[in-house]
Amino acid sequence: MDNVAEAYFPHEEGIKMAREREVGRPFVLTVTERMAHSVVNYWLVLVLDVIGAAVFLIIGIRRFSGSILLAGASIGVGFFAWGLLEYVLHRFVMHGRPSMARRGHARHHADGTAFISTPLFVVMAGAWIIYAMLSLVFPVGVACLLVFGLYAGYNYYALLHHAQHHRGGAIARVAWLARLERAHRIHHRRHLVNYGVSTTIWDRLFGTFEPENDPGNDHSPRRRLVRPRSILANLRRLHP
Repeated sequence: MDNVAEAYFPHEEGIKMAREREVGRPFVLTVTERMAHSVVNYWLVLVLDVIGAAVFLIIGIRRFSGSILLAGASIGVGFFAWGLLEYVLHRFVMHGRPSMARRGHARHHADGTAFISTPLFVVMAGAWIIYAMLSLVFPVGVACLLVFGLYAGYNYYALLHHAQHHRGGAIARVAWLARLERAHRIHHRRHLVNYGVSTTIWDRLFGTFEPENDPGNDHSPRRRLVRPRSILANLRRLHP
């Protein structure tokens, strides 16, 4: 079996799935997949998504007519919502059924320093689709600020994830960033825990958080130590 399949599937049933669905069939990268593996695309996405978020902020400020408190709350809700969206996409898409996203993520697990990213304009297009839906319910200014908060959360995630794999020494100087980096390192080792990159809140709520000091935390990705707990049980376990 190739290293990508082995890196992605930590369990025997997953390895069997890899043999049946991934390994042994012709693998031809599409244009979109080639773009996702391009270094140029990687850096363009980092820059253009920051600009894209700024556009929503500018439009939101110009079209917003409420209080500063409401504006701040809109941005905060969007930013907080990104953490949940990040968790869902990472757990159920990147570690989900066979797809282009899963193949790219498998390669990221095989080589954490590879410059693999979402294809150009995909995130930006998604932001505009979310804005179109929100604008049906909220005023334009509020919808833009909500999307700005969501987009800012994504950019925070993207930059933090880059730093975790390419600038680990720099973020190690900041305690809370160092904790996130260690949690992400465990994810790369164990695969089925610590899906959150920018926050561990949702892992703690949904029973997939594994701390570095877990006595059973070894280098084997085949043994899952986290036992599912109810959300209420995990709420009691939350701490800053």
